[in-house]
Order: sequence, then structure tokens, then C-alpha cells
Amino acid sequence: MKNRRLLALLAVAASLSCVLSACNFGGKKPEEQVIVDEENPTPTPEPEQEPVPTEEPVVWEPVYTSLDGSISIDMPDENWSNKTDANGIVSIESDSGKIVVIHGNEADMDTLVLPDSEDMAMTLERAKELEDGEFEILNYSNEDQGGVNVIYYLVKYLNTEKSDGVVSNIIKYISNETEYYEINANVNTDDDEVLTKVNNAVNSFKILSADSPLAAGAAAAVPALDAAAAGEGTGEGEAVDAASASDGAGYTEDDLSDTNRTRTLYSNDGSGRPFVVWNNDDGTWSDEEGNVYRFDESDVSIVYDQNDIDYYYNGEAGDVRYMPITGEE
Repeated sequence: MKNRRLLALLAVAASLSCVLSACNFGGKKPEEQVIVDEENPTPTPEPEQEPVPTEEPVVWEPVYTSLDGSISIDMPDENWSNKTDANGIVSIESDSGKIVVIHGNEADMDTLVLPDSEDMAMTLERAKELEDGEFEILNYSNEDQGGVNVIYYLVKYLNTEKSDGVVSNIIKYISNETEYYEINANVNTDDDEVLTKVNNAVNSFKILSADSPLAAGAAAAVPALDAAAAGEGTGEGEAVDAASASDGAGYTEDDLSDTNRTRTLYSNDGSGRPFVVWNNDDGTWSDEEGNVYRFDESDVSIVYDQNDIDYYYNGEAGDVRYMPITGEE
């Protein structure tokens, strides 16, 4: 009896063991099992990206002061900004032009060619392979301001292909024997408003050190743009208000290209600007101030005024590009 009971217990124990083995997948402990879902594997976490820093907005300033604090210049408008400020060169630019300020010292003076006369300004433009009929020089001035030489003029380009798209160029030099500033302002649009703004910017140039020997020259105002410089001069076929001594009649562009009607004279001593005289139809010629001139019968290049002061005639009519005819300076 005891043996039968023992056998029954052993049979129950074996049955339970089989059931437990099936439930535990071969008898392994649950904590030792690894369950893998082949259809939806666990994704690898992406690395965290560093936040992009927020850029501070650029605040436009109407006046630009150089990094070394030596000079300042007004911006023509909000479309202009500083592009260069190093090694004595400051450049502010926009889509409509560029203003460059160059500072040179005594060592640089050896290679500096100052346009200290209108003829020299003409020569410097011709060096750019421009012909006389492809540009004009307007508003030329050369003055002494407290011992400082100040040169200013405007170049209007009539052949913009040769001038690399530049329509107007305002040039100003402030110099003495040991130092100089050159301001070169290019305008590449035929817009009178832009040209006026750029001219005002050149006029605003300041040397901030009161001890600088050039400060007095920088404070000198540049001339205001006249009608011809601002693009209000005569166009082809329009009458020119040229006041002759005879009748003050207006002349057309055809007259200004005809040496029988207008001629350009030069001073023999090199002083003064070239000027235009008009035919009075009575054998005499007159300038806009009413002075009368006569050409030597044996040599037409020699001309005398009513005081027998002689002048030089180079065979040019009144349309010489560096002496625009507007009837007034």
C-alpha cells in the first residue's frame, strides 16, 4: 500500500514538472529571457542638437566712425553700410556706389599724385584710357584752408563702359606736406538724388582729433553741386543759355560744336580755367562777361582781348567736355 501511494506521488510530481517546464520555455527564469520584436525593433535615440544661437539684429547708424576713432563720415542713407576698416582704408558701400577714404602718411607722399590743377585732373582721367569727349570735370576747386590744401571736383562719365559702370565720381583731397586723406566716392546710377546724398556724405567727413594738422581742411565744406553736376545741364539739341556780348542768344549743341560759332581759349600763363567765347558776327568774339577778343590774322592760335592780353586757341569749339557750357560757373 505504501509503495502504491509513493508511486502516485511521484507521478503527480512528474506531471507538474512537465507543466512548469512548458510554461517557462525550457525552464529558464523569466529575468534571463530576452524578448525581441523583429517587426518593431527598439529605435536608437537620436543625439540632441545644440540650439542655434540667435543673432543680434544689425542696427543701422547714420554716422560711421572708424574703428580707431580717427574719422567719421555720414552714411548717404540706410542702404549704405561699412565694408572695410583696416590699414588706413575705410569703405562704405551700397548697390548704388562706394565711398572710400584713404589715409596716407609721409612715406606715402612720394607716390601720391595730387590733381592740383584742372589740367592734372584731366591727365589722371586720361590715364584711365578715357578720351576727352568721354568725361567731364565739374566744380573743380583747389584752396588753402588754414595751411591745409583742399582739392575737390566731380567727374561725370559719358562712356560708362570705360569707367566700369561708374556714372559719377566725387574726389576730395585734404593734405599737407606730411599727411593726406583721399575721399573717392563712386556713384554707379544716373540718379540726381543719390549723387546729392553722396556729395553730402563727402561734405560730412570729419577728422575727430582736434590736434590733427588736417582737421581744418576736413572742416571745409565742399562746393554744392551746380545744375550741370546734378544732371540738370543741357541735353542734346537743347538751347544753352550762353550770354554773348552781342545779343545773349542761346546756342544749341550744334553751335557748340561749330568753331565758327564758339571757341575755347586758354590762358598762356597757365592760370584760370579754359573759357568759351562766342562769335558776335562782326569780326569780334566775346566771353560771358562781355570781354571782347580778336584772333591774330597771321596765326589764329594767338588771341588778344581788349587790353591786348594774349590767349591761346587750340582749335576747339565750345563743347570741350571739361569746360561744359552753361552760361555761368
